[in-house]
Amino acid sequence: MTESLTSDTGAFNSDRITSNDALTGTGLANTVVHFTIDGSPIAATVTADLRSDQILSVQIAWDKGWNVSVNGRPVATFSDELGQMVVAPKCGGPCTVELKYDGGTEGFYARAVNRLALAGGGCWILVAILWRKRTSSTKTN
Repeated sequence: MTESLTSDTGAFNSDRITSNDALTGTGLANTVVHFTIDGSPIAATVTADLRSDQILSVQIAWDKGWNVSVNGRPVATFSDELGQMVVAPKCGGPCTVELKYDGGTEGFYARAVNRLALAGGGCWILVAILWRKRTSSTKTN
Protein backbone atom coordinates (compact mmCIF):
# COMPACT_ATOMS: atom_id res chain seq x y z
CA MET A 1 0.00 0.00 0.00
CA THR A 2 1.37 3.36 -0.96
CA GLU A 3 0.26 6.08 1.41
CA SER A 4 -0.01 9.80 0.82
CA LEU A 5 -0.81 12.51 3.30
CA THR A 6 -4.08 14.41 3.00
CA SER A 7 -2.46 17.58 4.34
CA ASP A 8 1.27 18.19 4.60
CA THR A 9 2.25 20.71 7.27
CA GLY A 10 6.01 20.20 7.07
CA ALA A 11 8.60 22.58 5.64
CA PHE A 12 8.66 20.78 2.28
CA ASN A 13 5.92 19.07 0.28
CA SER A 14 7.90 15.83 0.27
CA ASP A 15 8.92 15.59 3.95
CA ARG A 16 5.74 13.66 4.83
CA ILE A 17 5.17 15.51 8.13
CA THR A 18 1.57 16.22 9.01
CA SER A 19 -0.63 17.16 11.94
CA ASN A 20 -3.62 15.50 10.29
CA ASP A 21 -4.26 11.93 11.47
CA ALA A 22 -6.10 10.85 8.31
CA LEU A 23 -4.14 8.90 5.71
CA THR A 24 -5.17 8.16 2.16
CA GLY A 25 -3.54 5.34 0.22
CA THR A 26 -3.95 2.87 -2.61
CA GLY A 27 -3.72 -0.90 -2.42
CA LEU A 28 -4.83 -1.83 -5.91
CA ALA A 29 -5.28 0.23 -9.03
CA ASN A 30 -8.77 1.52 -8.17
CA THR A 31 -8.86 1.08 -4.40
CA VAL A 32 -8.73 4.09 -2.08
CA VAL A 33 -8.38 3.48 1.64
CA HIS A 34 -9.07 6.16 4.25
CA PHE A 35 -7.85 5.37 7.77
CA THR A 36 -8.98 7.77 10.48
CA ILE A 37 -8.32 7.59 14.19
CA ASP A 38 -11.56 8.64 15.89
CA GLY A 39 -9.91 10.76 18.56
CA SER A 40 -8.88 7.81 20.72
CA PRO A 41 -6.59 4.82 20.43
CA ILE A 42 -9.50 2.39 20.80
CA ALA A 43 -11.61 3.19 17.73
CA ALA A 44 -10.87 3.56 14.04
CA THR A 45 -12.77 3.68 10.76
CA VAL A 46 -11.51 2.38 7.42
CA THR A 47 -13.39 3.30 4.25
CA ALA A 48 -12.43 1.38 1.12
CA ASP A 49 -13.76 0.56 -2.32
CA LEU A 50 -13.38 -3.24 -2.22
CA ARG A 51 -14.27 -6.32 -4.19
CA SER A 52 -16.12 -9.06 -2.28
CA ASP A 53 -13.13 -11.44 -2.47
CA GLN A 54 -10.62 -8.99 -0.95
CA ILE A 55 -9.39 -8.95 2.63
CA LEU A 56 -8.30 -5.91 4.60
CA SER A 57 -5.05 -6.04 6.57
CA VAL A 58 -5.02 -3.46 9.36
CA GLN A 59 -1.68 -2.70 10.96
CA ILE A 60 -3.04 -2.95 14.48
CA ALA A 61 -2.13 -5.85 16.76
CA TRP A 62 -4.94 -8.41 16.75
CA ASP A 63 -6.66 -9.11 20.05
CA LYS A 64 -9.94 -10.75 21.08
CA GLY A 65 -11.11 -7.37 22.38
CA TRP A 66 -11.52 -5.86 18.89
CA ASN A 67 -15.10 -5.65 17.62
CA VAL A 68 -15.32 -5.08 13.87
CA SER A 69 -18.37 -4.25 11.78
CA VAL A 70 -18.65 -3.67 8.04
CA ASN A 71 -21.46 -1.36 6.96
CA GLY A 72 -23.07 -2.03 10.36
CA ARG A 73 -22.78 -5.85 10.08
CA PRO A 74 -20.48 -7.58 12.64
CA VAL A 75 -17.65 -9.58 11.06
CA ALA A 76 -14.95 -11.82 12.47
CA THR A 77 -11.29 -10.89 12.52
CA PHE A 78 -8.20 -13.05 12.66
CA SER A 79 -4.47 -12.65 13.03
CA ASP A 80 -1.94 -12.83 10.21
CA GLU A 81 1.55 -14.33 10.54
CA LEU A 82 2.87 -11.12 12.13
CA GLY A 83 0.07 -10.82 14.69
CA GLN A 84 -1.65 -7.97 12.85
CA MET A 85 -5.43 -7.80 12.35
CA VAL A 86 -7.03 -9.15 9.18
CA VAL A 87 -10.67 -8.48 8.27
CA ALA A 88 -12.62 -10.31 5.57
CA PRO A 89 -15.37 -7.73 4.97
CA LYS A 90 -17.15 -9.71 2.19
CA CYS A 91 -18.62 -6.57 0.66
CA GLY A 92 -18.30 -5.09 -2.78
CA GLY A 93 -17.99 -1.42 -3.61
CA PRO A 94 -17.65 1.25 -0.93
CA CYS A 95 -17.28 -0.41 2.48
CA THR A 96 -16.99 1.23 5.88
CA VAL A 97 -15.12 -0.92 8.41
CA GLU A 98 -15.48 0.23 12.02
CA LEU A 99 -13.01 -1.07 14.59
CA LYS A 100 -13.71 -0.66 18.30
CA TYR A 101 -11.64 -2.04 21.16
CA ASP A 102 -13.41 -2.92 24.40
CA GLY A 103 -10.75 -5.19 25.90
CA GLY A 104 -12.85 -8.35 25.61
CA THR A 105 -13.35 -10.56 28.65
CA GLU A 106 -9.97 -9.61 30.11
CA GLY A 107 -10.80 -5.92 29.81
CA PHE A 108 -14.17 -6.45 31.50
CA TYR A 109 -12.58 -8.21 34.49
CA ALA A 110 -9.74 -5.67 34.66
CA ARG A 111 -12.24 -2.80 34.82
CA ALA A 112 -14.25 -4.65 37.50
CA VAL A 113 -11.14 -5.26 39.64
CA ASN A 114 -10.13 -1.63 39.17
CA ARG A 115 -13.52 -0.38 40.40
CA LEU A 116 -13.50 -2.79 43.35
CA ALA A 117 -9.99 -1.67 44.32
CA LEU A 118 -11.02 2.00 44.19
CA ALA A 119 -14.12 1.30 46.27
CA GLY A 120 -12.09 -0.73 48.76
CA GLY A 121 -9.49 2.03 49.05
CA GLY A 122 -12.22 4.61 49.62
CA CYS A 123 -13.80 2.45 52.32
CA TRP A 124 -10.38 1.93 53.95
CA ILE A 125 -9.81 5.69 54.13
CA LEU A 126 -13.34 6.31 55.48
CA VAL A 127 -12.91 3.64 58.17
CA ALA A 128 -9.52 5.10 59.15
CA ILE A 129 -10.99 8.60 59.49
CA LEU A 130 -13.95 7.36 61.54
CA TRP A 131 -11.68 5.20 63.71
CA ARG A 132 -9.44 8.19 64.45
CA LYS A 133 -12.42 10.34 65.40
CA ARG A 134 -13.76 7.59 67.64
CA THR A 135 -10.45 7.01 69.42
CA SER A 136 -9.74 10.73 69.83
CA SER A 137 -13.24 11.38 71.30
CA THR A 138 -12.86 8.55 73.88
CA LYS A 139 -9.45 9.88 75.06
CA THR A 140 -10.77 13.35 75.88
CA ASN A 141 -13.51 12.05 78.16
